Amino acid sequence: MISTLPLTLRASIVLFFPFCQLIFLRFFLHSVLGLRVGFPGFTDYELFFPAPLGFIAFLIALEQEKTIQVAFRFQGLVLNSILLFLFIGLSYFHTVFPANSNYFLWWLTLVAMLISAFFVWIEPKSVFLNKNFWTLIPSLIMVFSLVIYFKWGNLIWSSMLKPLEWGVRELLALSGNELIRSYAGRRFLQVQHPLWTVHVGQGCGGFDALILFSSAYTIFSTLMAREIKASVLVFYWLVGVVFFWGLNICRILVIFSLGIYCIRLFGKNEGSRWALGLFHSHSGYVLYPQYTVKNGSNIQFVAEITNASWAGETAVGATLFIPFLLCMKESIASRHIMLKPRHFRCKL
Repeated sequence: MISTLPLTLRASIVLFFPFCQLIFLRFFLHSVLGLRVGFPGFTDYELFFPAPLGFIAFLIALEQEKTIQVAFRFQGLVLNSILLFLFIGLSYFHTVFPANSNYFLWWLTLVAMLISAFFVWIEPKSVFLNKNFWTLIPSLIMVFSLVIYFKWGNLIWSSMLKPLEWGVRELLALSGNELIRSYAGRRFLQVQHPLWTVHVGQGCGGFDALILFSSAYTIFSTLMAREIKASVLVFYWLVGVVFFWGLNICRILVIFSLGIYCIRLFGKNEGSRWALGLFHSHSGYVLYPQYTVKNGSNIQFVAEITNASWAGETAVGATLFIPFLLCMKESIASRHIMLKPRHFRCKL
């Protein structure tokens, strides 16, 4: 009965169990044992968004070869429960005897426990023997895209900082925002307004979504567009990178405009907290997944109409044009918000 449900519902059923375990373990490790897992600047909450996307992409890839049967497996539950209690015991042992001797075993048990949680509903051989099992690698890159970007994304950020500043400056000039100034330093992009100044660093740059997009594009372009020339796929990936740059400009201006609007409504301190706490944390979640999914759906569309490839290429091109339209719409909105106090002058 479950296997007849749509893919997204089946994926939600499979994800529910490991998701609940992660919530429980986070509370247990942080609040009960007082352990800090991860590295500075990163929290495990940042896996909650890309992890489901990576899993769903992996499940879609597997189902391109063969439908995955989703059914409750008691033996899978028993194995997962054993690994869960073993992990809890190792975690307690780690707090009593803080040595590196059990560090590798601790991580190995955690990974094994999380993997076994998925097999409570899925038969392991239907995954490991699937011809598209190779997509696990780009799917895992999607899951840990933010971790990878924070750890090794310096090259991406440093190479995109100057073009990002140029795009922000030119779009502000197009919209007539003479009150705003932008400056790209060695590590930060600074955007100034008489009411507010923000510094955009690597962690807030948003280019972790570029890793997410590239991984998803690798999966769907390989599986859904096998009859399209590799040069065409590479070209669309490059165009996608350029428009991700434009989409990120849109994100920065959205947050900056909303921040100024909130400051006018609630004052500088409270308005800044609203802008950074609400819009800064969630605007990327709204923009980037829509863009990635749109690209995947249009690649599939191209694959289905190979007899009229020019129409498919036009469809993909139109999708990649969406971020530019968003930027233009944002420039109009930001002009109304930012240019209101014309008696101010920006001091650089």
